[in-house]
This record gives sequence, C-alpha cells and structure tokens, in this order.
Amino acid sequence: MITTLSRFDKVTAAGILARAAVALDDDANPVAHQFRVPSELELRTAILEEIRAKLGIAVTDCTRESLERLEDVLDDEMEALVGPTDTQKALANLSAQGDLPSDLFEVVAIPNIIQFYGKRFDQEEKIIRETVSKADQEQHFGPPVAIGEPFLISLFTKHYPNKFPLRSFTMLVAGQRTGLVLTVQQAWRVYADLVDTVSAKTLVDLLRNFSNAFKAELLVNGKKGNFFLSENIRDDHPSGTEITILHPTDKHGNPAKGTHTQTVSCFEQKDPISRGTRVSLIVGVNLTKYKAVLEERAW
Repeated sequence: MITTLSRFDKVTAAGILARAAVALDDDANPVAHQFRVPSELELRTAILEEIRAKLGIAVTDCTRESLERLEDVLDDEMEALVGPTDTQKALANLSAQGDLPSDLFEVVAIPNIIQFYGKRFDQEEKIIRETVSKADQEQHFGPPVAIGEPFLISLFTKHYPNKFPLRSFTMLVAGQRTGLVLTVQQAWRVYADLVDTVSAKTLVDLLRNFSNAFKAELLVNGKKGNFFLSENIRDDHPSGTEITILHPTDKHGNPAKGTHTQTVSCFEQKDPISRGTRVSLIVGVNLTKYKAVLEERAW
C-alpha cells in the first residue's frame, strides 16, 4: 500500500484512490472536488508525490504519458487493496459507505415518478441523472449503525438557473443505494421563493422544508406531521398500516375545497439491527399544489 494511506482501512483507502484517479484524469469532474475524509486534497497531493518519487517523474512533468503512468499505479494500488476479482464487490462496498463516485451509479426511477411526470419524464430523467452524476451537493447515509437513523440513502442537489428568475430551481433527488444501482424514489424541483433554502443546513433539511411548502398531513405511528426522518414499523403490522394520509383541511380545520391528490414518499428497509422494518425520509406532499406550481413556472 502507498505509505500515505497506511492509516486508513481498505475501503476508505480505495475510495481516496478512486477519487484521486478521477481528479487526475478530469479535474472538471464534480467527483474531483468531493472530499470524504479530512484534508483529502492534501492527501491526494501526498499520494501523487509519493508515486512520482517512486517512478522518477518530476513534479512539474504533466505530460499525457506521465499522467497515464500515474493512473496505472493508482489502478494497481486499488487492485492490491480489493483484489483483481473483487472489483464489483469493492465498488459495492464503496457504495455502501457512501464513497462511490456518483457518476458510476446506474440511476433508476420508480414507476410513481415516471407516472407523475408523464410525457415530460424524458426531460426530467435527464435532469435527475445529471443531478446525481454532477451534483452541487450530496448527503449520504452509510450502513445501519443505530436504530432510528436512515441508512444506504443518498440525496443530491443541482441548481438549474433560468433567465427568468422565478423559473430557476434546484433539483433535489433522493435514492436508495443497492450496490451500484441508485433507485430514485424522490425527485422534486425546489423553487427558492416558495421553499426555505436559506435555513437548510443539510439536504435532509431542504427536503423537510420542501415538504413544509407542499405539505400533506400524515399520521405516522400515531404522530401527526408531514415529514419524519425515520420510524420503525412493528413486525406484527403489515407494511404501511401505520402510515396514513390525512384529508386536507383549510385554516379553520374544515375539509379543503376541491380535489387534492396527495402522496407519501418514503424508503422502506429491513433493519438488520432491530430486525424490524425501518421507514425513512417519510415525506407527505400535496401533488395537486406542487404540479400547479410546475405548470405556472412553464416547466
């Protein structure tokens, strides 16, 4: 192993090498600017200096031939860490830890998203895929480590400006990681004049604020709300029986006028810690209100 990486476990070291290789090949790639460990940029510099010293390549030598030699060593070091026959397993491990470069995911949208966007889905799918592969921001939940926390879920955002300010939006995508597949279960356009983006410290905060703007009231495990980070469903209850969408009401608590299509979107997982079912990022959204905004903004 490269001496600079000796203090890291194999999975973490492989992730650092993978991102270093991406940065060396294409510095414009968003992955090149993703740092998952403290002082990772300095680590990459030290790794390349160590390799250059071993190969006798000057620091100032940035010819294509020299860069390819550096890339070959990075590849060899990754293979030494994960084994020549375990590449897919190593990538799956990186995915589980939230360290897989996002452009390596196979992005798949669930049928509900396809149905909601209808004839516009092809356009929206391109935006969803670009948001994942070239995200401005990412937030990842790793393997299950504690009861009550989401796991193996990733959130991505990318801003899409428009010459008409009210049509500018940030795409917010949330998906479940299963190996190299990212199953997208939530994809929302976030308009800054309607959703509080300033107070959001994390992408989960942004998702919560989006739900507050387009809320559908839910009853989850006996508690009312429109957003829940994570809840456990007891084994003696069929999936979904403890999540209920409440009928919309006006400010006086009376049934709201008109037809409202509401939905609940969430991630359901078997929890290896509690042995029960964990439901995470439970979001209640009034689709009628949300779609009206999309139509108004001429999407």
